[in-house]
Parts: sequence; structure tokens; C-alpha cells
Amino acid sequence: MKSSALHLPRLALPMLVVLLQAMPTWAATPVPESSSQSLGGIIEVMEDPSHDLTLEQARRSNTWRAHAETVFNKGYGRSAWWLRWSLDNPTGTKLDRILSIDYPLLRDLRLYTRTDGESDWQQRRLGAALPFTERPLDSRYFAVPLSWEPGETRHFYLRVHSDSSLQVPLTISDPTRFNRRNATENILHGIYLGSLLAIGAYNLLLFIAIRDRNYLYYVGVVFSIAMLIATINGYTFRYLWPEATNWNKQAIIVFFGLAVWCAAYFTRRFLRLWKYSRWMSNLAAIIGMCGLGMVALSGIISYYNAIMTLLVITFFAIIYAVFVAIYVWYRGQQAAIYYLLAWSFLLIGFLILVLSNGGFLPSNGLTRSAPMVGSFMEVLLLSFALAQRINIERQLRFAAQQEILDASKRHNRELELRVQERTAELENANHRLNEMSITDRLTGLKNRRYLEEALCREISRANRNELPLSVVMIDLDHFKSLNDTYGHQGGDICLEHVGHILSNSIRDPDIAARYGGEEFALVLTEADSRGALKVLHRVRQALEKTRIVHEGEELVFTLSSGVASRLPDTPLTKDEMIRQADQALYRAKRQGRNQVCVYHSALDGHTDLSAPT
Repeated sequence: MKSSALHLPRLALPMLVVLLQAMPTWAATPVPESSSQSLGGIIEVMEDPSHDLTLEQARRSNTWRAHAETVFNKGYGRSAWWLRWSLDNPTGTKLDRILSIDYPLLRDLRLYTRTDGESDWQQRRLGAALPFTERPLDSRYFAVPLSWEPGETRHFYLRVHSDSSLQVPLTISDPTRFNRRNATENILHGIYLGSLLAIGAYNLLLFIAIRDRNYLYYVGVVFSIAMLIATINGYTFRYLWPEATNWNKQAIIVFFGLAVWCAAYFTRRFLRLWKYSRWMSNLAAIIGMCGLGMVALSGIISYYNAIMTLLVITFFAIIYAVFVAIYVWYRGQQAAIYYLLAWSFLLIGFLILVLSNGGFLPSNGLTRSAPMVGSFMEVLLLSFALAQRINIERQLRFAAQQEILDASKRHNRELELRVQERTAELENANHRLNEMSITDRLTGLKNRRYLEEALCREISRANRNELPLSVVMIDLDHFKSLNDTYGHQGGDICLEHVGHILSNSIRDPDIAARYGGEEFALVLTEADSRGALKVLHRVRQALEKTRIVHEGEELVFTLSSGVASRLPDTPLTKDEMIRQADQALYRAKRQGRNQVCVYHSALDGHTDLSAPT
């Protein structure tokens, strides 16, 4: 025996190490109850430069570090990254949520999930490298439906690798909020893209009418930017080519290069650069041919090299466009002021995009919408400049069209705000009505209907998890005499006082209810008969320590209680537990009142009701 005892520490240490390795080392965060929440501030991250770490190797790595930003953003890079977090459900109800990764360009996502009760990790592969039809939800984002049982904790590992900017906006939302957010974003993007297409179509008609190639290049700029933004935001992949994964990546380079080409040649013709400087005119043509060359090379060179090259070309092109616009305006061309303002907006939006994708600015709604705002303003101002070349009447017509568009936006925003306010009012009203329907007005406790529904749920949970559960029936002794002596007002005061004592004597998961008349009931979760007796002991102490005075007279009364407990190996129904608690209560009254009886099941099938010490 002594030798065996000496070996126990040696056996216990390896077992402890194994257990610690199996357990997560980071704290779980509660699942948000009814709103969208960013997960960026609760995740831990780890870099995988070699791209060859497995899940188990990543879990055992000691290079994890906390991430404090709202959005995980590493810009353009070659490494793969691992992210991990945990979410638990501290409530007593099942929660359905949607995990969303709100950046449509991520190529390779591998999500691993597991609950505390599961031994194996469930893997989901996501990303733009897969056909759109393989996504769990019909969304331009990478969205995964999840659910948490009451008290359940779910752990997550996410491996991310992409040729594009590596930014991972993680959000967890309830399905209603997720769908509402998607609908709002679709409306705003629809207005933006619809505006660009309308402007482009209008100027295409002008080109057909007057055969000025300025309008043709301008239409190319508008349509290229619209397709580029739609592709970046995942709309073209969702609606136009859901199976063409390789083309979806190549399309960004194609539309980006076409936009550079059309913009350079538009600048050359619109500002008539050959009139001011031959080298300025030739440089604009060279920039345009560089953009067109990237279109030709889009299917040959890697996406990473192509996008980095285009970013450099575009940055230089915008700086060049601003410089020549200032020069031409200084030389007396009035239309250049519109052009200068247009490219200034595009320059600001482009700089914000580059700094955000490069990891120098946070990735949020403002930085993600900056290119759209800048490009919209650029398209709008260039359209003004072109319209000025026709006549004042067409300028006014376009301004009226823009005013209608702005009014439509404002109307949509106001309508959405009113709908949200009305929805919130209805939700609050429904919540108040529901609370009134399950609450006893006199005592403030839950009523009998709620008690029976909650007891069914708790019995199912106790039977499923083999947990103890106790039901307590409580009755005011000689309540009729109390009413006869002090009137119904005095009786109501006693009932209110008992309700206050019961609600202060139980834990949060437990339930106190007025069962009817002078009878009360308690549902004590994960508590056997001993736990129930402790609660009733607190109730009796609280009742003895307080004085109730009504019309100058002290009201004195006692309580009788019956306890029925469900043992882990003895499943019971709701009716059985209430019947057993009632039988124990009646036994307490027959034995003289002011006492507690616990229901016991005898071996021969008869009941043995006994009073505890």
C-alpha cells in the first residue's frame, strides 16, 4: 500500500497535463442577447508564416496573443493567421445566432467549432475560393448559423489566408438583426450602384447622340468602378457568376485595370493636355496603357503581385491627375475645377482604402465606405463637368435628378428609422404584456401558469443531465382566521410579505410563484431535499426577524411546507412532483402546522412522510 501511494503523484501529474491541454486557456464571453456584437476585442491571434500548422499544432502553440482592436486587420501579407475565441450561453434558454465574417474577398477560411460536451472538432470550409452555392447562408458575407443550449460553451478556431487584404471583421448576431443589417446594406449599396449605372447610362446616350469620345471614356470609368465595387463587396459573385471562383478573383484586377485605363484617357482628352504639354499628354497615355496591360496579365501573374502593382499605378495616377488639373486650371480652363475636385475626392477615398487594407487604419464601416463615397463624388463631379460642355439646361436637369436621388435616400433613411422605432415600441409592449401575463399582481411573484411551464422545462433539463430538482409547496397557517380577524387587507399584507421573503431567499435560477390563494410554490434547480431545507430555514428565519404591523396590531403567522425532490436516478413528471409536495404539505398541517415535511418513497410502494429535525 505504501508503494502504491508513492506512485500516485507520478500518475496524477501526466493526467493533469493532459486535462489542462484539453481545456481552453482563454475565457469565454457571453453570447449577446439581442444585438450584433463585434468579436475583435475578445479574440486571440497567432501567425502561421509556413501555412502548414494543423489545428492541434495551433492549439498547443504558445505564440497566441490577445487582440484589442475591433477588427482583426493585417493588410496585405503572405502569412496565414489563426484566430480563436469562446462564447457561452449563461441564460436558461437556447440561443440561435449567426457568426459572420464581413469581408467578401477572403479566399480560404477554415472554421473549427466544438462545445465542452463534444470530443471532436467540427470543421467548416468557407471563402471566396469555393462556389457561392456551398455557403451555409445566402449572404455575400461568410455567415454560419450556430446555436447554444442553456449553459453551453462553444469554442472556435478560425484559420484565415487570402491573397487580398487580410482583414477579418467578426460579428455575432441574432438572425433578425443579421437579416436587418444585410437588408440595410443592400439598400445602400443598391442606391450607390444604381446611381452609378444611371449616370453611366445617361452619358452613354450622350455619346451615342453627339459622338464625343470624352463621354465614351467617362462611361468606361463609371461602369468599371461600379463593377469593381460590386465585386469587392461580393454582389457580382452572388448574382452574376456564383460558380466562377477563379474569375471572381481575376475580375477585380480586370475592372481595376479598365478603370485606370479609361480614367487616364479621359483625363488626356477632357483637359486637352496636348495643348499645354506634350510630356503630360504622353504620360497620361502611358498610365492608361499600364492599366490595360494589367488587364492582359491578370490571368498570368499572381493576384497578390497584380493588386500591389495596380495600387502603385493608381496612387501615382491620382496624384498625377490632381497635379495636371491644378496646372490646367491655372492656365485658364474653368472646367478643370470640377475635374480637380472630383479627383481630390477619389484620392482621399483611395488613400483611406489603401491605409485600411494595409493595416494602418482600422477596418470599419467608415473606412470600407470611403472608396464608394470618393468614387461616387468623383463620378458626380466629372458628370457635372461634362454636362457643362452641353448647355445650362442639361446641367439643371442633372442637378434635379441628383436632388431626387438625395430625397429618395433621405426618405429611405427616415422610413427605416420610423420602422425601427415602431418595431422597438411593439417589442417593448409585447414584453410588458408577457410579464403581466405571468406575474401575480399582489405579490410580484410568478403565477401558477408560468410555474407549471417552467417546471416542465426544469424537469426535462434535470432528467436529461441527471441533476437533482426540488419542488416546495408552502401554505400560510390559519389564513382564514387571519382574514376574519384583520380583514382582507391584513391578509393581503401577509401574502405580500411572504412573497418578498421568498423572492429574497432563492437563487437567480430558482423560481418562486404564488400557486393560488395563500399557497406558494418554489422550484429549486440542482437542489436535493437538503438544499430545499436550507432555503426553508432561511425563509423561517426571515419571517421570525420581521414584524408586520397593521392598524396598530402586530400580525403573527406561521408557514407549513412540503418538499418533493427528484433524485438523479429517479425521473419524475411535473404532476408527480407537485402531487408529492402537496402530500408532504398536508402531512405537515396534520402534524400541527408550522413545520416542514419531506416526501419519501418507501420500498414497498407506500409513502412515508416525515418531519425533518
